[in-house]
Amino acid sequence: MFQKLKQFKDMVSQAKQAKRIQDLLAQETTEGSALDGRVKIKVNGTMKILSCSIDATVLADRASLEQAVVTAANDAAERMQKVMATKASAGGELGDFFKRIPG
Repeated sequence: MFQKLKQFKDMVSQAKQAKRIQDLLAQETTEGSALDGRVKIKVNGTMKILSCSIDATVLADRASLEQAVVTAANDAAERMQKVMATKASAGGELGDFFKRIPG
């Protein structure tokens, strides 16, 4: 019985830690851009898109705009990966969390 209780406490503790890490990740933000900054996308550490900014000068060419949005989103994702790699090597709660991930 006590073993089951300990397992339950461990699960609750892990869930709390996962929520805390998710909250920390959500606080990190970065921005990607395309077309010389005329298309910008801001993401957080959970890769949620927070904003998209499009300069009016690129609205006329739909194909270029669509490609620019993809490029800006990928740029933002790559920048966030670099931020997370830096955080992982720096220590702290996020760093400790990432160091425990196998692989």
